[in-house]
Amino acid sequence: IIHDQGSNVSEVVFIMEGRVSVGFTKYSESIQKKQYRLTYTFQLKEFFGDYYVLFDVPTQFTYVCNLKV
Repeated sequence: IIHDQGSNVSEVVFIMEGRVSVGFTKYSESIQKKQYRLTYTFQLKEFFGDYYVLFDVPTQFTYVCNLKV
């Protein structure tokens, strides 16, 4: 997990290798077990985190690295 939903972001992330998926946290029966629903995938030469850094707000989504780099 690069950024978890609700965490503070202090840098913009540029994807130079691999892929990053974006989604949200889906809680199961117990709140300790987190499940993630991934909805979008960033590819090479894309970036994310600029909005959160610019406006100093916590993330609304979870950012997960798909491939080990």
